[in-house]
Amino acid sequence: MKIICNKDVLLEALSKVSRAVPAQSAIKETTGVLVSGKKDTVTLTGYDLSFGIVCDIEGNVAEEGSVIIPPPFLEIVRRLNGEEITISVGEDNMILIESGFTKFDLFGLPSDGYPELPIFSDEFNFELPQSILRRLIRQTVFAVSLTEARPVMQGVMFELENGILTLAALDGFRMAISKENIGYHKNGKFIIPGKTLNEILRLLGDSDVVSLSVGKTHASFLINGCKIYTRLITQGEFINYKSIIPTTYNTAVKINTRALIDSVEKVSLLVETQATKRAKNSIVVRFADNVTALGCVTMAGKAQDRISCEITGNDIEVGINNSYILDALRAAECDEIVLRLTTTFAAIKIVPPEGDSFSFLVMPVRTKNED
Repeated sequence: MKIICNKDVLLEALSKVSRAVPAQSAIKETTGVLVSGKKDTVTLTGYDLSFGIVCDIEGNVAEEGSVIIPPPFLEIVRRLNGEEITISVGEDNMILIESGFTKFDLFGLPSDGYPELPIFSDEFNFELPQSILRRLIRQTVFAVSLTEARPVMQGVMFELENGILTLAALDGFRMAISKENIGYHKNGKFIIPGKTLNEILRLLGDSDVVSLSVGKTHASFLINGCKIYTRLITQGEFINYKSIIPTTYNTAVKINTRALIDSVEKVSLLVETQATKRAKNSIVVRFADNVTALGCVTMAGKAQDRISCEITGNDIEVGINNSYILDALRAAECDEIVLRLTTTFAAIKIVPPEGDSFSFLVMPVRTKNED
């Protein structure tokens, strides 16, 4: 194989593909990048058996073929100074990488040892704008569970129903739901790992569309010439999230999102330095007289802040995990939000002032005053 590529184009594709390359693996071949040249296309592949990325770029393919290039490949390409990079493969898979006056000789691996990417029959196949998918993922993936106790909660459920795509995630302490009408009229649901979605977020832009193909055990995303493969989470049943969404409330608080974020961050400066494990990351918030009063008392000291708001209904005071509420507020992506509360111990619901594009639930925490 002999290929010639533009350095910047190769580096961009290689940076994406390398995200799917494991640092260590029982299968040695997967710790490298599979590079193939055919006609005028160079294909780069990274695959760890559960998550894979394939990128096609234009290149001058003087000699067709393929080889697995070991881990230093990315760093080598990054440090080369020439505009073009030539990659040649000789006998015994010896790889020569050249650019300007710089040359590297690497021991490659035969491509026939590389695992095959998943092949599956589509149960669902649809497109949507990249900007929409990015919003849906951003507004849900933060609530994915980070523990392995329940694998099904380590992913985000995609639900298709009557043309509406709904994403939902929960970890036992909070829940996030985001939806959009995409006009795809085939009903069903599947669960994609949070790890995959965080990587997809890095690839999504503001323009163009993303194509999704979903089978029984795998799914693929086509984004800007790169194809992302992922296993679906099929172990366990996703919780009936609709049944735990509060439908009534006694207090509604309309408040500026940025102002509330700033206030929580200020009060949290003391919360995050305190050593008491029991109340770690908790602040007390009181809603009364169109004022939101935030505060905490810790071993480090005491913090208080107040911001104006519009309150409808009963006055109420709740304990909130500052990290959980900040994650939800940052994901809202709107100037104002509405908090709906029922009692001191019931879940806090966060919604937009109009419509139902997202809905976040955050469970309150007990404070010392409630013990």
